[in-house]
Amino acid sequence: MSRDPMRVLLANHWHDDNRGDSAITQGILTLIHAQWPGAHVTVTALAETGALTEGAGRHLKAAFPGTVVKPSPAPTELRGNSAARGIVRTLADTGVLWLRSLPSLIAIARRRPLPAWESLVTGHDVVVLVGGSNVFDDAGVPAVLGIPRLAAVLGPAYTAARLGKPVVLLGHTLGPFDHASGRRLAARMLRGADLAVVRENGSVKVAKNLGIAQVEEAPDMAFALTPSRTPRVNEMLRQLPCDPARILVLSVRQHPTHTGTHDDRLVGEFAQAARTLLATGDVDGVAVVAHTTGPTPIEDDRPVSRQL
Repeated sequence: MSRDPMRVLLANHWHDDNRGDSAITQGILTLIHAQWPGAHVTVTALAETGALTEGAGRHLKAAFPGTVVKPSPAPTELRGNSAARGIVRTLADTGVLWLRSLPSLIAIARRRPLPAWESLVTGHDVVVLVGGSNVFDDAGVPAVLGIPRLAAVLGPAYTAARLGKPVVLLGHTLGPFDHASGRRLAARMLRGADLAVVRENGSVKVAKNLGIAQVEEAPDMAFALTPSRTPRVNEMLRQLPCDPARILVLSVRQHPTHTGTHDDRLVGEFAQAARTLLATGDVDGVAVVAHTTGPTPIEDDRPVSRQL
């Protein structure tokens, strides 16, 4: 008797304009189809509507035909520059976000599945939270926004655990949790997770402190980019001053919340490393590549790349 195809929900894909996040999702899709050929996969984005969902999964759908990409069914965090919105607009938006998140927060307090996620999770056999750096509550995010943000990010895992579905976190950096409220909420929502595969050693301790049953460390899939020799790539290679095999390629990311001196220190370290390798003859040239160009201003690495 033939078995029905495995139904997998991949939650929290960010955007294909962020190459690292897109690579993590594509890596997970590769693993899924290797394990369960013919699996039916639904991918949900971290954002609900608008520009942050338009084109968010265009590369995914091209690489894996049949993959369904949907916006998040839950209220998501505020986006953009709060200073540009003004204090009155920011306070109003925060109040609206809390009101919209209230059903989820009540369900968490009652240890019930989240209404926004229940029907979608019910239709799948296993839930995988897509990795990256999205499970955190650091000092750069006000606590009043950290709670509804974590409820949105961890909602599919919490709902799956309440419904008895397997839950896997794959490709994550976990933490930091600078606010006690965020740390307690994350521990409550992730206690039912079956496995967390993290991409660096520091997250192993964080995962265990959150009560996740099984924790493993594995190489970062954000670097598992599929090479594509497009005409634009070929033109860039022709412009290099020497053999591409002798080129040191550097990609820098600006700090998400502490720009300025933090970025200056990072650029200084990269520049010194490049100078050393050139001086020792280990490389003949250096190329700086902007790793991401969006979809939000904080993810546009071109300014810090020009600085380097």
